[in-house]
Amino acid sequence: MKTWILLPALCLAQGVWAAETPNMQDGEWEITTRTLMPGMPMQVPPQTVRICISKQDIADGKKTMPSSMNDGKNNCEFVNRSFSGNKASFKMVCSGEHKATMSGEMTYSGNSYSGKSRMEMAGGPQGNMVINSEYSARRIGECRK
Repeated sequence: MKTWILLPALCLAQGVWAAETPNMQDGEWEITTRTLMPGMPMQVPPQTVRICISKQDIADGKKTMPSSMNDGKNNCEFVNRSFSGNKASFKMVCSGEHKATMSGEMTYSGNSYSGKSRMEMAGGPQGNMVINSEYSARRIGECRK
């Protein structure tokens, strides 16, 4: 179950944008994910990570929004993803070992972004689960070499 609790925090990778890209600057980013699981007696503490996001990552969508849990077992793919102005919305379906759907939205503001997602997962240890995540991120400087 720990894997599924941490997945929303670690889902910041791979996605491909069509012609548009988020309003973001490259550099080192601090991203905090708050995960809320309704009905669970204990909540997961916020998780914060620092990652380097390059101009190429922004251009091809890598690291700019929650994305697939594609670790070879979950068979996740976007079924809907759109970008309009400074907002992005997405829906992803995982049909592999851990069946799930995730939908959400992100708002980009150059040196920061925020967003939320809702994951519905079938057949967790306690049955079906809902995991709501809130994301907040800020650029903290140039990437460290």
